[in-house]
Amino acid sequence: MGFLDRVANFFGKQFVNKYNANALTQIGYVSTAYNFNKIWTIQTALLKNPDVYSVISQQSNKVSSVPYYIRDIRDDEELKRYDLARKNYNLKDQLKTKAKAFNGDYFPMPLDRPNPLQNWNDFFYLTEMYYRATGNFFWYVLRNSLNQPIGIWVLPAHYMKIYVKPDNESLELESPIAGYEMFQTPNVGIPFTADEVIHGKMPNPEWGINSEHLYGLSPLSSAYYNIENQIQANKHLSKMFQSSGAFGFISAEGEVLDDTQAEQFRERIKEMDASKERMAKIAGISTKINFTRVSLANDELKPWDALKWDRKTICNVLGWSDELLNNDGKSGLGGSEAKEARKSVITNTIQPDLIAIEEAFNEILKEFKGYQNRVLKFDVTQLPEMQEDIELLNKWAKEAPITMNEWREMINFERIDEDGMDSVFVSRNLQPIEMAYLNSNTLTDLNLESESE
Repeated sequence: MGFLDRVANFFGKQFVNKYNANALTQIGYVSTAYNFNKIWTIQTALLKNPDVYSVISQQSNKVSSVPYYIRDIRDDEELKRYDLARKNYNLKDQLKTKAKAFNGDYFPMPLDRPNPLQNWNDFFYLTEMYYRATGNFFWYVLRNSLNQPIGIWVLPAHYMKIYVKPDNESLELESPIAGYEMFQTPNVGIPFTADEVIHGKMPNPEWGINSEHLYGLSPLSSAYYNIENQIQANKHLSKMFQSSGAFGFISAEGEVLDDTQAEQFRERIKEMDASKERMAKIAGISTKINFTRVSLANDELKPWDALKWDRKTICNVLGWSDELLNNDGKSGLGGSEAKEARKSVITNTIQPDLIAIEEAFNEILKEFKGYQNRVLKFDVTQLPEMQEDIELLNKWAKEAPITMNEWREMINFERIDEDGMDSVFVSRNLQPIEMAYLNSNTLTDLNLESESE
């Protein structure tokens, strides 16, 4: 079929959204497929590679330790500016927009616990762990008979399938997702409707006929061989340590051992290796023997150098610094490099992940009674790693033309509804700018009178 024929075919079917048009839309309610093995990311990469686990657990710990708050929205446009300043980690712009974006009160989480099995720290920890490993997180929202949320659970992202609607190319702006399924075996799964699940995902450039783009791209996908290399290297090192030496052949010098002698010799070596008795390690043989090595020793293979290179690659794809893995003792000493590494991973990795979690959570938050105009926000500026930046901002604020309430907002103090708290003060003597202007004019008048006299 030529190009013009395909154009005519599309117009003949009255396609509205060609982006959704793929092979699956012609079949019906079917599950999408993602070529990269999500199960591998958890069961192998995360649980069998200590470097992957170390990085992702540090990221998850940091996410779960960031303070958060819920506030009423005062101005939607200022809220957008505030969010942009947070994405860029522009502290001055955050200061200018935060007071204008929100009303003064802080509110508790709509539920004391997301579910009976977790608190909110556990909930955010597990969310980040799945997000970093698989590129996705899925939340199940349980609602009561009044359609109000009463519980939220983190679903196993590596076991989730996405189903698409039939003929979804005819949908203009409606989501093509029909629902989800958490599969336990290839033929047994638990289905969820589309509105029961909140799905957060990393951007995925892999678009295909199986709707791969509906899943997030796992950061671990591009480090697949590095992760497998480390696992295989660790297996090899374990075998080398267990053998207590190199692999090779034992042979007699000048004569040939018959089968019986060779088997007796082999069994004696196995007995010596298995025995815990000291004298069992001593043995004699009447025949002079040779040893022919057939494998490289550890110092020749240099596995530690290869593992170090793979570790750096894994840290790079996960947006983390290998300085923080304490491989050479530096990260525990608090040096300048480690301090900068801690700050950079928060602004470059943790902050974007928190914003993704915020956006997903705020979809649910508006469903709770009384929370329709409120939002959840994480505040990384309260972390110990960021306090040097806050001190610098404090010094700037002392000289900047801002109100005392704006200053209090910056350091997370409550606003005070008193005269002068929303007035700009001159920093030298902290007098209202109106008074400073009046005093300046008075002094000018006095000087003019003095000169005239």
